[in-house]
Amino acid sequence: MTQRLRNLTVLTQTVRIVRPTQTVLHSVFSLNYLLLSDEEYTFIDPPLIEGVWEIENQPPLPPPPPPAIPPDMFTTDDLPQGALNLYFTEAKASAAAVSDAIVDGIVNQAPSQNAVFDALSLKSETASNVGTGLGLFKQKTLTNFEFKKLLAGANITLNSYADEIEVVSAPGEVNTASNSPLGLGAGNVFKNKIAEDLVFKKINAGNNISIVDDVDDVTISAAPGEVNTASNSLLGAGYGLYQTKNVDDLVFKTVNAVNGISVVGGADDVTITGDILEVTVTLTPADIDVLDTTPFTVIPAPGVGNYIDLQSVEFYLDFNTTPYASGAVGLDYASVSPVPARMLYIPSLLDAIASFRVLGKMSFLSEIKLNEAMDIVATSPTAGGDSDLMLRARYRIVAAL
Repeated sequence: MTQRLRNLTVLTQTVRIVRPTQTVLHSVFSLNYLLLSDEEYTFIDPPLIEGVWEIENQPPLPPPPPPAIPPDMFTTDDLPQGALNLYFTEAKASAAAVSDAIVDGIVNQAPSQNAVFDALSLKSETASNVGTGLGLFKQKTLTNFEFKKLLAGANITLNSYADEIEVVSAPGEVNTASNSPLGLGAGNVFKNKIAEDLVFKKINAGNNISIVDDVDDVTISAAPGEVNTASNSLLGAGYGLYQTKNVDDLVFKTVNAVNGISVVGGADDVTITGDILEVTVTLTPADIDVLDTTPFTVIPAPGVGNYIDLQSVEFYLDFNTTPYASGAVGLDYASVSPVPARMLYIPSLLDAIASFRVLGKMSFLSEIKLNEAMDIVATSPTAGGDSDLMLRARYRIVAAL
């Protein structure tokens, strides 16, 4: 059996037969046929692509009968080879000289398969468009490459010369822009021109301004301002600070300091200070455990030339579960000792077994210590308890004579 292949495409196709000892290439032009033996067909590599080839099985043809030799004719068997009658045998055909190059005008030398393959590879089979944009190549019809024509649109002129096509565009307008000298305001909308681009400034929304960019317009809106007022609370006691509103100005009364009251206006607050000051501190069990060796400062030093005039002290022991080892405490200037001579001495406080509150007032003369802090100290070791001691002291800062 034989296999008949037909190239169904418009391009020349190549059939590659790869035997273990030899590779053969067959070029088949468009719509042409190629006959292969079954043995050759089995060695096709790569396989044939469906739709490109039409494959038909052909029955083997019977060998033709040998031609009759007329009695008055000779055959090559009757004539020996000589210098002028060389037989063209298969061996001589295989050994014939071939060329790897195809040159025009050579008539006595055959090209090799390699030269034929190279020549077929160089043959233009198709064309394509490269790069970006629109392509000029349309298609190939048989052996004809078809390209699109150039069509001149608006403001375009095409000129055809011997070797080129000239594309000429009509010149456009040379425009500019400016800000009117007659208009009011400080802002200019037009900025500059870069090549053919007129550059305008953007509109930036400031405080309480909103900008909406629509299809055909830009809307600039201002947020309405608040209509404010003020009042003095009806629930509070005392005198009100708000006086009136003058147009958009809320008017408040000022604070006047008299009779031992001081008023200090700061950046964010107004401080009103009376003659009697007050401080509240809390001593934890950790503070009380070392109170006999580490005094706890209640009122800091008042400054050069001033002293602390202690008015009264409220003590509150918030009993928990365990009393302290001893109970006596004293309150005085930091440098005063021993404890019983303290300005305020309470002999039994920390060793109480229940919550306990006591108020101490000064009832005897005490030496004045200038610019000294006032602290609380225990008379003996107090470790072991687990209650907090709270202390609230009322005092004045007095300038010494």
